[in-house]
Amino acid sequence: YLYQSDRGMYNHGIAAFAICEAYQMTGDQDLKEPAERAAQFIIDAQSYQGGWGYLPKQPGDLTISGWQIMGLKSSFSSGFPVPPRTLAYLDQFLDSQTKDQIHYGYRNIEATPTCTAIGMLLRMFRGRSSSDPRILEGVRYLDKTGVSQDDIYFNYYATLAMFHVGGNIWMEWHPRVRDYLVKTQATSGHAAGSWYFDNPYGREGGRLYTTAMAAMTLEVYYRYAPLYQNAEVPFQL
Repeated sequence: YLYQSDRGMYNHGIAAFAICEAYQMTGDQDLKEPAERAAQFIIDAQSYQGGWGYLPKQPGDLTISGWQIMGLKSSFSSGFPVPPRTLAYLDQFLDSQTKDQIHYGYRNIEATPTCTAIGMLLRMFRGRSSSDPRILEGVRYLDKTGVSQDDIYFNYYATLAMFHVGGNIWMEWHPRVRDYLVKTQATSGHAAGSWYFDNPYGREGGRLYTTAMAAMTLEVYYRYAPLYQNAEVPFQL
């Protein structure tokens, strides 16, 4: 199905993340081969610049690359090895998307809040300490940006980054995003239980996309162990 969309690697990354998470959580052997094949395809599709693009081998951006790494993280946690070269290329790509190792951009070094959240998260996945001044400056930038009133994509990645940093910054961020999502959930009619925010991504993905992202944002703090709880294990989510 990859080429039925001009954004096929988005589809693959998110599907791979779901399959690899399911295998990691259940150990269902029927999922082992699909999870490994999904992860291997991500490895094979990486561009020579180090990121992932809309289609295999195309120059990438952080929004697409984030999903591929989420899939690889889950696969790695299930015992599937990730080649050192893949991670070295990823580091190279991250360097190309920032001018100060704090703020990250979309296909360039001009900072955006969403790409900064993703960039910081991937840096922590690669071992950068949560007490690193660059990480702390980045989370202050996200905190100043605040919980978005309509961009659930930003809220998801910012919440993931804040959670892994932990401490007071997480304790202050968590109730803000949680209470906002509880307040904005539909409570009546056919849409009860869902979310919808009227922005370009919400209109494109609809209520199903928005609801999935909102639910994943609310799940962050009990689906994952804090990254540095297992700091002795490299590349471990």
